[in-house]
Amino acid sequence: MQQELAAGSAGLRHVTIAQGTVFLQEDADADAAWLLLAGRARVFRVSRDGDLVVLAHRLPGELIGELAVIDGGPRSGSAVAQEPLSAIRIEAVQFGILLAENAAFAQGVALQLAARLRETSDRTFAMAAAPIPSRVAAELLRLARPSAVPGQAVIAAPPTITELSVRVHATRESVSKTFSRWRADGSIRSDGAVLVIVDPAALSDLLDF
Repeated sequence: MQQELAAGSAGLRHVTIAQGTVFLQEDADADAAWLLLAGRARVFRVSRDGDLVVLAHRLPGELIGELAVIDGGPRSGSAVAQEPLSAIRIEAVQFGILLAENAAFAQGVALQLAARLRETSDRTFAMAAAPIPSRVAAELLRLARPSAVPGQAVIAAPPTITELSVRVHATRESVSKTFSRWRADGSIRSDGAVLVIVDPAALSDLLDF
């Protein structure tokens, strides 16, 4: 999508965002969207009880903040830089012009939105139909990335037990018990701030429901 943006520079600005910066605020007006070039961002909301609920992680090549720019509504979540970010900031007016006049850009946006909608649909079904361990396994495998150790996977910024329980529609206690059981049998372990999935195949087996 970065190539499509090269055609028109008006309303586009390359920005760097420091780690820990909240650069998109829930319920704020949509003045721009961002195309991530480097780094990772976390999209989250805060519940009425004050709990931070992670909605998604955005990676290089992905748009962030585009939904409110498209429909004109308030921001549906906040976003924070998990690490230093490099991005292209696309002003709302220019975003609309690109959608209308740049077919390749519009197609790229549509494909990202379709992929996210499909992912949400799959997750909703999985959360409704599966037992709790299967729900937790599905979410962990969704977040995991290949490890340098063959056969293992890692989550660099794993959700807390509370965040995970909200995502999988389960109690904190039930998710905690699931984690304890997997730690005991060696399926997962913590390595500093990283969650290591030692046996992804064992978690994948839980998805056959």
